[in-house]
Amino acid sequence: MLGIKSISRGFLRPSVHSSLTPATRAAIFTRTYAQKKRSQIDISKVPIKHIGCLAEFYVPPQLKNCPTSSWHRLLLRRFYNFALNTANVARYRFATKNKVYFNDWKEKTVENYVKTNKAFAAACSTRKSARDRFIKDQLSGAAGTAVIESLIRRSSTFPADAEVKWKLLDILENPKVVTFTSIPDESGVPVFIQLVTKVKTKQEMTVSTGKGEPTKTERSITDYLVSTIDPNTNEVVLVGSLFESDHIRKVQPEVSNNHAAMEELQRTSADIYRDPPKSIGSA
Repeated sequence: MLGIKSISRGFLRPSVHSSLTPATRAAIFTRTYAQKKRSQIDISKVPIKHIGCLAEFYVPPQLKNCPTSSWHRLLLRRFYNFALNTANVARYRFATKNKVYFNDWKEKTVENYVKTNKAFAAACSTRKSARDRFIKDQLSGAAGTAVIESLIRRSSTFPADAEVKWKLLDILENPKVVTFTSIPDESGVPVFIQLVTKVKTKQEMTVSTGKGEPTKTERSITDYLVSTIDPNTNEVVLVGSLFESDHIRKVQPEVSNNHAAMEELQRTSADIYRDPPKSIGSA
């Protein structure tokens, strides 16, 4: 969110294949369904707000940020990523006979993103004891459980007399689907979808902490938003964000078989206001 980094020093630190590993499945259900045996879990019954980011999906980096010696490989990876997404969509449609509503899903993703930013800013402007409940009430049905928990933690770091205002000034480009992944049940039939959507916006953030004049910042921001979707109800929730991949990693999603690592990935990606990773040096 715009403006977070400008005050963070004082208050905050700013495609999967058609089947998932047992550890990946287990990480999805840790909080709410830990008491059940894995063999008893029916993923179709799990609220999608509990299904966080499932993998380090590939996000094509901008060529200008990469060594020129890697450009030819990156162009090939862009083509491969497109081909992989096309194949994933085709497999999903063949298995389910469902249509894909990318425009509707992208629109809802942006709507949830705007709602999340506004709710967080408003929460930081309310009394501390009310911030927890305010965020939960405002983002019910719009954001995943891990995202809401992350926002609550961050809002608690703002002083009691803080006043934060957030405004969307413009959507600079049409939102673009970067990754399409279906989430299957135990029989291999897709029941949910996870999208990574590129959203480029112009935002304005005004922050007052009760000391001095308010700080107003205006910037263009590019986010790679992760949404979990129930295609049967068209329910869409924001479950996290990712950053551009470096010029070294390949296209296949990095899925960990380690339960703890999966939980950490979902927790980290749910913090949509975190700092980006440091760039890898030129190769």
